[in-house]
Amino acid sequence: MSKTTMGESKMKTIDSFNDDYDFLSNFYLVCVEYEGLIYPSTEHAYQAAKSLNPKARKTIRDAKNSAGVPDCGRAKKMGQKLTLRKDWEYVKRTVMLDLLRKKFAQDGHGHKKHNLKSKLISTGNAKLVEGNWWKDTYWGVCNGKGQNWLGRLLMTVREELLEQKKRSVVLDKDNNYLSREAVLGKIKEE
Repeated sequence: MSKTTMGESKMKTIDSFNDDYDFLSNFYLVCVEYEGLIYPSTEHAYQAAKSLNPKARKTIRDAKNSAGVPDCGRAKKMGQKLTLRKDWEYVKRTVMLDLLRKKFAQDGHGHKKHNLKSKLISTGNAKLVEGNWWKDTYWGVCNGKGQNWLGRLLMTVREELLEQKKRSVVLDKDNNYLSREAVLGKIKEE
């Protein structure tokens, strides 16, 4: 079950990426494009990015369970068996940030209306922690220990989206909010 906690600074913490916060997980099924291929999840894309071999990438992209549903766990296992590209340790956080930006740029696209941008923004100023029990202390936190890179990158993307939102909304002379597009339309009319 997802839980939120209040820390000493009264900042909300989201420390489980399931239930109401499942959309924060890389296992959340939503299509993401990476270097010309569409993947069914950020987990599929991230694991495929570990290799520069197009065949290996496509095999990971197509990882499904016996019912034919995209299987993030299977994609992860396949990625763990790959021969890593030589620069992987230098680029893995950049790859993850790129994938998260693409994932959360989506707001109402595709066959489902995921509204991921709005959902991420709705986490407010909560600290996002990829809490786990599988001892991933690089991307998350296990038993209170970890670097929490996934949570940190999610908070970075959230900040970028908030800044983008602030820049795209202005007030008109009657203090009504206008989108950037509406403002540009008004300028053209005048």
